[in-house]
Amino acid sequence: MTTKATYKELQQRIKILENEIKKQDKYKEKLRASEEKYRSLVESTEDNVYMMDRNYRFLYMNPKYLLLHGLTANSYKGKSFGEFHSQEATKLLKKRIDHVFNTGKSITYLHHRKEHGKYFIRTLSPIFAQDGRVNAVTSIAKDITLQKQIEREVHSNRLELAHLERLATMGELTASLTHELSQPLTAILSNAQTALRLIRSNPPDINEVQAILEDIIADDRRASNFIKHLRTLFKKDELEKKSLNINSIIEQVVSLFKSEAILREISIKKALDGKLPFVKGNDIQLQQVILNLLLNASESMMKVNSRSKKIIISTMRENESHLRIGIRDFGKGVDQEIHASIFKPYFTTKREGMGMGLAICRSIVETHEGKIWLENNPDQGVTFYFTLPTTDEG
Repeated sequence: MTTKATYKELQQRIKILENEIKKQDKYKEKLRASEEKYRSLVESTEDNVYMMDRNYRFLYMNPKYLLLHGLTANSYKGKSFGEFHSQEATKLLKKRIDHVFNTGKSITYLHHRKEHGKYFIRTLSPIFAQDGRVNAVTSIAKDITLQKQIEREVHSNRLELAHLERLATMGELTASLTHELSQPLTAILSNAQTALRLIRSNPPDINEVQAILEDIIADDRRASNFIKHLRTLFKKDELEKKSLNINSIIEQVVSLFKSEAILREISIKKALDGKLPFVKGNDIQLQQVILNLLLNASESMMKVNSRSKKIIISTMRENESHLRIGIRDFGKGVDQEIHASIFKPYFTTKREGMGMGLAICRSIVETHEGKIWLENNPDQGVTFYFTLPTTDEG
């Protein structure tokens, strides 16, 4: 009886073991299939994939990466990263690989291969051993060169469009610009004629001639500075950012707009906080935003019979990291339902408008990490606001 029981138990155990072996075989088969599936995926991907040990030696390269370096299968065995890359690139990669080995965390970054002019998004990921330690690192690099080229083209087109908008704005200000230049030129001519008469008189009044010559020099500098300012606005160069006093930028634009305001019988009031920190930005682009908003405000007031044709420009603290600029008019206002659309390209309420002025304002402000919006005033007209981040520099 005992023998039979023991034999039966043995059979049952054998059956259990056989079932376990079958399960293990199925598991191994699934594992092989899974490995084959992922190997096939890695082999056929357009991304550059490799695996590296702690000594920066290659354990694996996929066909795409082999092709990039002109290698054949298995010819990379025992080779290190430094044999295919510059000393600077190798040093930087080793630092990143060490970080993955030491922390067990993946890192992703933009990689630029200057020798090929290519850009990649590279992710370095840990491969863990059974004991939980990192025993290898994989690198997957996606080629985004085409995307970068498209981004550059978009950026170039945006600069071109902003430049055209500046030209259009200057066109709108033609009468004002002519007036602004004709004043010092007329004064120079008048003073020069007076100086000639004084020199010809007997005896010549030297002190008066000297005072007149000083006036001529001052008027000449005024005209020269005005032309220099116009020249910067007309430039199409790549524009650099620097620390700026936003109140000074506003003063420059108001000075440029002064004659236009006189011609349109508009008064400009300033409520500028003199204790504001500097902002980091491009003065030409920020001048363009303010000038466009001033033009919008003045045009709005041309369409209403208002006793108070004035624009109020204000600056203030928005919060700890941003300041706010407001340009308020007393015009006809903007319907609430089009507030969301007014900054979109090609949207315009003007019969002859391009619909790009406010869109470019938004693009410039957002490039400066700020935001722009408008609010209807409780009494009359609207106020356009935009914010700019502050900087400790300056």
